[in-house]
Amino acid sequence: MSGIFHRPKLALEMARLLLRPSSLETRVRSGLFISGPRQTGKSTFLTQDVIPTIEAAGAIVIYVDLWKAAGRTPDAKLIAAVRKKLGELHGQNPQSFADKAKSLLARIGISSAEMEASMEPPMHLVGAKVAGKLKFNFDAAKVGTAEGASLSDALLEVSKKTGRDIVFIVDEVQEMMRDGDGTLLMQELKATRDEINSQQGDHGYFVFVGNGSNRSLVHEMTAQRKAAFYGAKSEGFPPLGKDYVRHVLTAASRENAAAVLPSESAAYKGFRVLGMRPGLFEEALGTLQRTAGAGKSPDIVFDGIVNTMYDQQGKVELAKLSMLGELPQAVFARICRGPEEGVTGLYAGDALNEYAKVLGLDEVTTREVQSAFEALKASNLVMRNGDRGPVTVTDPFVRECWLRLHQHGESDIDRSSMLGVDDDNQITPDPSR
Repeated sequence: MSGIFHRPKLALEMARLLLRPSSLETRVRSGLFISGPRQTGKSTFLTQDVIPTIEAAGAIVIYVDLWKAAGRTPDAKLIAAVRKKLGELHGQNPQSFADKAKSLLARIGISSAEMEASMEPPMHLVGAKVAGKLKFNFDAAKVGTAEGASLSDALLEVSKKTGRDIVFIVDEVQEMMRDGDGTLLMQELKATRDEINSQQGDHGYFVFVGNGSNRSLVHEMTAQRKAAFYGAKSEGFPPLGKDYVRHVLTAASRENAAAVLPSESAAYKGFRVLGMRPGLFEEALGTLQRTAGAGKSPDIVFDGIVNTMYDQQGKVELAKLSMLGELPQAVFARICRGPEEGVTGLYAGDALNEYAKVLGLDEVTTREVQSAFEALKASNLVMRNGDRGPVTVTDPFVRECWLRLHQHGESDIDRSSMLGVDDDNQITPDPSR
């Protein structure tokens, strides 16, 4: 409905942070991990705004979306993306970064003056513009194989020969942790970062950017001491706001002057209720067009559509919770009812007694709660802030849905989707108990 909504100021600020961090921001060179719920515009922002801006500043960008790239395993997809980029660079004629910037930035809405004010090229990058054709001492097609150069050696050579920053962006980065090969490759990328960034004299830097929708797993990639990128910068994805809503309404009105649209305030309220998800918001506007009599009271009708979608989407999001079993649901209930900034003491005596009471058991052990908590984390329902920090619901939208569905004292335990439930919704006795 609306086409691509660009966020030039945010893109320019992120590019500046990655390529020209201040003395107080150099932690970003350890890596930047971004996380946020699905369908909130993360990948669109990266591919349509951030990458063109970074490339316009003279950096080499390697990008791979682990949910879309061709290949069997995440590590194979990542290596394929590296080989493709190296193939593009090999034998490439020098090109003025300024000329390239002009065409790239015009699409996003960033002026040359804004670009120069934020990111004046350092001397080593200015010198790279006049370099000759790029030639490698390795076969790009064999990088990462037993017969070819290692990933680390290949990227180090690129860095030395070009003097340019290398920004490695992995979308849905949590997929790298699915098996041992992905974990090993993350360790190699960390070693590549250390080798390139520790060069002597003026040089380009290697910056790793991980983006993911599983906030719990993405957070652990920087918070766990055993993780390759432990200590890297981790941030939540900045959600879209009023300017996006205004953009959609303006575009819809321009396309069809007779379109039935809510006021901007009602539209923004609906957008927030739907978890600031562009797809759901535009779907709600589409439903408004098909609703008879909506033109008489568009704000009221739109509010009804949004609330119906909210309830439906909430049930979809919470369906996986009911499949986990009774104890995970009881733990999740305690987290939801706690402070929005997070809950501690999930294994304390009063918590264990509460779980036992809800489940009708004599006792619930700490080990059982730990298993339940791990199941919630694996399902991207909850996350811990830091090694021993408070636990929060991963997506505020899901927390709000749960609270809304339980606002009248409904049971914390939904047994409708669980195995062992008969037609009369009675729990079938478990002979192993």
